[in-house]
Amino acid sequence: MARIMTFGSSILLIFIIAAFSAPVEKYAYRMRIGNKSAVNRWTREMRSGTIVLGSENMMTDEFDTMICNGGYETIEWFYTSGNKGTRLSGTRKNNLVEISGFAKGKPVRTSITLEEGSWYQFPEFAFSHMLASNRESAVYYIFWPDKFIFYAMKAKRIGEEPVLYDGKTVDAIKVKVTLTGFKSIFWSSYYWFRKPDYLFVRYEGAQPSRHRRNRHRPDHSYLSWLISFVV
Repeated sequence: MARIMTFGSSILLIFIIAAFSAPVEKYAYRMRIGNKSAVNRWTREMRSGTIVLGSENMMTDEFDTMICNGGYETIEWFYTSGNKGTRLSGTRKNNLVEISGFAKGKPVRTSITLEEGSWYQFPEFAFSHMLASNRESAVYYIFWPDKFIFYAMKAKRIGEEPVLYDGKTVDAIKVKVTLTGFKSIFWSSYYWFRKPDYLFVRYEGAQPSRHRRNRHRPDHSYLSWLISFVV
């Protein structure tokens, strides 16, 4: 679920999510950054023993498709950016992740060996699965297309608190995400997941998971998502 970012000092994004029947779950949300607004779309589909996730970021003209295992670990990833002329694909074999394609019309390639953790290119679904599996934390890697680099992250459940969702106050589990090691003191963000179904309902922080594409690295801009459910 793309993810962006040309930030000002303060950002408010209001999402409208719609869930449809199987076999493809569809989610649509409206994102507002300053005076800009666009509808983004996510999809989830169970296919031949894998989970296929899709993201369309209409504001930045970015499209992602991820093929994941049952734990929402990314196995394959396909990315295009019409505005930037970038087309990338990534695959994981054992602990080796290889990324290749074209950035601004030039061939590019990189790889990383995962020493610890998983590859979560769409972490919102992965965090939801983590909580549903009664795990308290997860170490993972995510790839920034603009910077063409992987970042190691740690997600940890830190408590529960009420949040506003669809005009109502609901109980939610709060997850804190940081960079790993000593870098954890420089950047963090927060996600909330509704109880008891672990639906992702809120985000606060800077340059999260996948919506960070207009910036090169995590910074201290502010981002807030408010999500409303539509029948």
